[in-house]
Amino acid sequence: LEQLRAAGDPPAATLEPAASSLRARALIAQGRTVDGLRAFEAGTRGQVPAAVEPHRRALWEALRSAALRGADVSTPRGADAVTAGWLELARVATVTARNPAALRPQAAAWRNRYAAHPANGTILDDMLAEAARTPAMPARIALLLPLTGRMEPAGTALRDGFMAAYYRQEPAARPELRVYDTGADAAEAYRRAVADGAAVVVGPLAKEDVQAVARVADPRAATLALN
Repeated sequence: LEQLRAAGDPPAATLEPAASSLRARALIAQGRTVDGLRAFEAGTRGQVPAAVEPHRRALWEALRSAALRGADVSTPRGADAVTAGWLELARVATVTARNPAALRPQAAAWRNRYAAHPANGTILDDMLAEAARTPAMPARIALLLPLTGRMEPAGTALRDGFMAAYYRQEPAARPELRVYDTGADAAEAYRRAVADGAAVVVGPLAKEDVQAVARVADPRAATLALN
């Protein structure tokens, strides 16, 4: 930003998209996200779309990276539609970074609200293509925890935390989840989970239960032990 200020005269019209992108990204890096977005739109208004597109992509990457780092991307009162669309898309990116399966419905909702937005094209299409390359969520997950016996308090706490995260997922994207008690026999709970069709097993928790499950491991299910 200081380099642009020191340059004196504004850049030539053919350089304006690059200069606007640099200015905008500098403002975003300073935490002035809304100012950056507005500066870019003001500086590229009326420019040839093909000349603006690569710089718009650079702006989006800066905005998305800032949002993922925790920058404020809330929409201020009275924001114009273009600025509001950028900010909302950045929020979609932060949510779907944790849950790629949620991108498609959220992107569709965003596209309906911002049909004329400049990101409603290759930028959104690239986000969807990136999500499509993410491995699909398994159809069924088994959670193996000690819900009876000496480790019941730890097992119950883990179950409640897992379920809280599970219910924050988009309903349409949630796999089927079944919970199995390992308090009596972890190996038997594991066998039942696999027989029931679990593609992923999370647990068990106790060291001796992990050892018991390892002895009967089934290649049909990926297992994430918690000890």
